[in-house]
Amino acid sequence: MLIKDQNGLKILIFNHIYYLCKNLSKKKKHSAINSKQSRAENFNKFLRGIDVLLSKMNVGIRTKDMPTSKLDFIYNNKYITPVIESFNVEYRKNQTYKEFEYGFTDLFNYNEHYKIDVDWYDANITVKFAFTDLLNYYIFCFYSLSYIKNLNDADKTKLEAFTQYFNTFLAEMDRMCLSMIYASTMIYSDFSKEIIWGNMFSYKRPLNKPSPFFKILGHTMKIEQKTFLKDEFNRIGCKVYNVKHNEKPVGIKINLKDLGMGRDKEMDLYFQKHVYDRLYERLDALDVATINIYLVKSLNDVEYVVNHKNSRLIKYKYLGKTLGYFTFRILQDSILCSTFLFITNDSTPEGEKLNELTRLQKADKEYLKLDKLSAFAASDLRDNPKLMELFEKAGCAHLFEDEYKPIFRKVEFNNMADKLINYIDTDEEID
Repeated sequence: MLIKDQNGLKILIFNHIYYLCKNLSKKKKHSAINSKQSRAENFNKFLRGIDVLLSKMNVGIRTKDMPTSKLDFIYNNKYITPVIESFNVEYRKNQTYKEFEYGFTDLFNYNEHYKIDVDWYDANITVKFAFTDLLNYYIFCFYSLSYIKNLNDADKTKLEAFTQYFNTFLAEMDRMCLSMIYASTMIYSDFSKEIIWGNMFSYKRPLNKPSPFFKILGHTMKIEQKTFLKDEFNRIGCKVYNVKHNEKPVGIKINLKDLGMGRDKEMDLYFQKHVYDRLYERLDALDVATINIYLVKSLNDVEYVVNHKNSRLIKYKYLGKTLGYFTFRILQDSILCSTFLFITNDSTPEGEKLNELTRLQKADKEYLKLDKLSAFAASDLRDNPKLMELFEKAGCAHLFEDEYKPIFRKVEFNNMADKLINYIDTDEEID
């Protein structure tokens, strides 16, 4: 692999992206470089970067051996960070797609916290550097070697090896750009109203003008809604979509057999808006992008449980472990989810076991904030052995794992262990 990212360059990059998009200015402007001195300094810096790469490739050629006109041409036609080329706006209720555009640009220009390690380069580099300077260095070296006449066998071997590295590098840049688009979709979309997404496309770059190597066409898509008659009242359901890399979102369908309901029949999935409200409220230690990504993952590989009322619940899973459940009904040949239950809520298997162990009621859990992820991710509950044993018996011990600690959402640390101890009789042996 050309890029050796210690964290694995996966979709989890959105953790960094969410923080950056929400905290950086959406309209930063760069001052134009007009002076000849500034241009010369940047040009010389560009050449030094190329020489570093050429030396690591162990070839005799350096930029000083190249014609100045060729060097100047390469510099003037260098690539810049990916940009949103244009937007196909279907839904104009608000200007969120503009935030998507500014935020996406910020991911590349101002993401100093996310570093990647690249072969043939000594230090960890930023995303912007990878997409701009380093990409241009590679392109220049590639063309420089290609134009050398009468290559000997050793140089031909070097050129073949470099070509392989270069192609791998472009593939990794392509994958990273798609991940950035996907993460931006998860940050800026409002799944009860609209989805904002983008796809990359190829183009012929203009000469004598810096341009992006990767261009993106943005889209907005209105969420389809359907009216359901439920408990003698009309309820609005928002269709749930499967968001993939570089593809138009399509509605999620769930087979009734996958819910243990016998029939081999696929049905469209709808959420009442209340589901999203409760989902973001109760998983309050995770950022919105994280929640949305694992929502799609959970619904694409659906699992269910049957609770004490013999009702089926659809699992919401994060990193392979259950955080909560969706309640649902079959209405009008569709699956309509009405709310999201955190794992400790009443009517979940774990919540009912917790009730049995502690005699806590719904109002008690709400008062103690045990119906939210932050109670476990940012509190002193884990420091009390008896409480840890209790939650382990209830099937909730995984909530204390480090993966759930808030990183980018501001969650106040809560000293609540003593309050919970006083609230329940923990002196009795836990069955």
